[in-house]
Amino acid sequence: MNNRKAVIIMAYGSPENISDLDEYLQDIFGSSPVPPEARADNLKKYSLFGNKSPSNHILDALKTKVEQKLSAKDIDVYLAFKHWHPSLKEVAEKIMNENYAEIVELPLFPFPSVGVYNSYAVPFSEELNLRHYKGKRHSINGFYQYPGFLEIWFSMISEMLHKGDYDRLLLTAHSLPTSRNPEDGYADAFHLFCKSLSASITSIKTISGFQSRSKYGNSWLEPSIQKVVTGEPDMKSVLVAPLGFCYEHLEVLYDLDIDFSLFLKEKGINYARVRLMNDSVKFVEFISNLAVSTFDTNKIPLK
Repeated sequence: MNNRKAVIIMAYGSPENISDLDEYLQDIFGSSPVPPEARADNLKKYSLFGNKSPSNHILDALKTKVEQKLSAKDIDVYLAFKHWHPSLKEVAEKIMNENYAEIVELPLFPFPSVGVYNSYAVPFSEELNLRHYKGKRHSINGFYQYPGFLEIWFSMISEMLHKGDYDRLLLTAHSLPTSRNPEDGYADAFHLFCKSLSASITSIKTISGFQSRSKYGNSWLEPSIQKVVTGEPDMKSVLVAPLGFCYEHLEVLYDLDIDFSLFLKEKGINYARVRLMNDSVKFVEFISNLAVSTFDTNKIPLK
């Protein structure tokens, strides 16, 4: 085994275009039939955005820029998706073929989650173990506490506050199902991050809640952002910062910019949103520094 290193940036995945939607949904639902309402719902959403995923080109650009940043340190970069190509299995095969001595696994989820760990680190580990991978592994589950992440959000929110006048700053994260896994650590991390941001941004009242609760399942993290807003009297405008997301995709572009904004409009509340990090210079630098610092620590390899 050589001394080469690699970073695997992991994300949920999206179909390249609407013609790939059935394959994508079947992968999500596994051996179960895809519910017709789920297919119809996704068709509706994708049709609003040019019949293709708005996030794929962002992730491709992020991967390329991080790779350029890390090339001087001889660190390769891969994208791996839970529900699209290249899949976790396909990237595990590449890791074995290239014979890397050390890898960092980095799902693009800021807050630690049992569900995320079980959906990314565990299956990726199984794929590597099947191939008898002997290198050192570092699996990152949440990175909200790493140096620079809070500063990026503070900068983006402050820029929006300077441009407009808002009654509230609404901080959100994706709600998670709690029937299978306790997600107390996820909720605690989100609330801690909200508290840190609120302490830095004192010019506006801050509220927080969970967004994008699925129609499937009956136990989710609360409160929803709809409930939070309903409990705020005399609010005429709100600036939304989706802290649980790093790049633009449908759960922001549709769930917030369309669905939630219509909910607010019916209440006479104006909506604005902070643009996400995407492949920005600051986020590329953050991801690159996170990877390098992780390689530099003497962690025990994952079993």
